[in-house]
Amino acid sequence: MKNLTLLTLILSSVCCSITKNNPLITNGETFQTASFEYQPINPIPAKLKEKEIAEVIHLNAKNDAKFNIGDQWTYEEEEYIGGGNAYVKYATFVVTDTMEAGLLTKYVLNEVDTFYAQDDKMFFWDKHYQEYIMYYDFNATSSYDIKFYDPFRKSDEIATVFIDSIGYRHFGNDSLKAQHIHVLNSGTIEDYQEIIYEGIGAENYGIKLVLGCGLCDFNPYITKLRCFSSDMMTYSFVAYACDSTWFTTDTKEIDAENTKIYPNPTTHLVWIDGIDQDIAYELHSATGKLIQKGYTKDKSVFIEGNGIFILRLNDKNNWINKRVVKIE
Repeated sequence: MKNLTLLTLILSSVCCSITKNNPLITNGETFQTASFEYQPINPIPAKLKEKEIAEVIHLNAKNDAKFNIGDQWTYEEEEYIGGGNAYVKYATFVVTDTMEAGLLTKYVLNEVDTFYAQDDKMFFWDKHYQEYIMYYDFNATSSYDIKFYDPFRKSDEIATVFIDSIGYRHFGNDSLKAQHIHVLNSGTIEDYQEIIYEGIGAENYGIKLVLGCGLCDFNPYITKLRCFSSDMMTYSFVAYACDSTWFTTDTKEIDAENTKIYPNPTTHLVWIDGIDQDIAYELHSATGKLIQKGYTKDKSVFIEGNGIFILRLNDKNNWINKRVVKIE
């Protein structure tokens, strides 16, 4: 009984510490998320095990994310204007309205998209399927699936999200739970790695994961999350102002006409003639799926396997596409 009393006091103390400053609760108070690890100090007799489990379940009670009109996500956005020049600006996604559907509150983003949060998950409206699809499970510890339609392959697909690790990103006295994930069969990027913040969404490319978009050619192009703001607080993920803008320019530009590629079936290397230095590249399959990306090495790209590929070369924000036919 002494052990049970001590355990109850510890659990009560933890409960008090986590009911302060959770940024996802909008009841007029400022709350703070907290991470903790449950570990009994002394072994608990078998006849008290049911009591122990009940206490733990109470600690893990659901606390779904809630949003208000005006809550805003700010992402960095790049717009290429040719000649190696680009505007770096920002794009915002704002909760502009809410809709009540039974016990659910659905949120309208920029008066276009809708989503809702339930059971520690986030669901987004899918225009193709005409239903809400779960994109995030903040309690997942191993994997989960997302249904999506791939317009390039013209097929129904399943993306599998694998949870690689779970941690916390700290903002002074506040912190956000973060899932480090990779996605199999995204239809967009072969090695799709991402960080998902609880109650917020993806760190890159927009709030939800980008699926079925291997040959999408966005301009402007959304990159990383800068800020998330509510009426309670602002989380800043960058070291500069959320609404910063600037202009980038460079006089060097690769010449598409004079850039040639030479596959070597023996070494699996594709040598690029017409560039002065190693540059960024993306390698896509013939169906548009991103296979790999990175930087050339000694003006070459390693391509394993046979087939038809699309090699995209980027030098100072200027992209050119080259078709590669590799047959051994």
